[in-house]
Amino acid sequence: MTGIKRNIGIIGDGPTDRKIFGKIVECILTEDTSKEFIDCNIIELKRQNIHDAVAKFLKNQNKKSPQNLVKNVSNILWGGYQDWIGEVGAISNCDLLILTTDSEKVLRSPEDYFSYGINLFNILSEAAIRFYGIVLAHGYPQDQIPLVLPIITFPSIEIIIAPAKGLKNYYGKKPLELKQMIYNIDKDRPIMDEEVEENAMNFITVKGIENIFNNIPESRQFIQTLSCYRVSCYL
Repeated sequence: MTGIKRNIGIIGDGPTDRKIFGKIVECILTEDTSKEFIDCNIIELKRQNIHDAVAKFLKNQNKKSPQNLVKNVSNILWGGYQDWIGEVGAISNCDLLILTTDSEKVLRSPEDYFSYGINLFNILSEAAIRFYGIVLAHGYPQDQIPLVLPIITFPSIEIIIAPAKGLKNYYGKKPLELKQMIYNIDKDRPIMDEEVEENAMNFITVKGIENIFNNIPESRQFIQTLSCYRVSCYL
């Protein structure tokens, strides 16, 4: 069976984040029964990230309109789109653009996401819609606009890895504490590629993603959309 090629662009904070989200996407879209059916061409869009724009908004959100963040993020998406075309030549509406960042905001429980996080998700969703308008304004038709999937982690990507590994008591911890928990280190230092593979990537499995979905609210729209997208590739 000939594989269906899907371009997956990823805008993230850094190489570890992009690799982990790339593995999540690939795991969902190429689940065992479809490994030879969907061919994921994952492109890390390294020149773009929304971390500073989000951090600035969170720091000054009582003083600044959310529309400032919407504008900044939609422009970053447009920059990523242009870089992506430069990599692959053409994009279609069957391709995916993953937009992710760490919030650095510590939540005490999963329910806190609905008080402190979902508003930010909605802002990034609006930015995606504004981005679609930018692409149209530059003369690209609808069938050359990818689906944008935003996801913000609270406080960092390690909150996603923790349940995938079957760990407990990861809420209420600062980013460094989570990093130390995931990678079994006792101080802040760069994590080696082999440590990322051993302590994070190896746990991104079908079962690991199920644990993420069950425990981390900000992951659910992202995972559910990818799961539906995988099914649609058969139709």
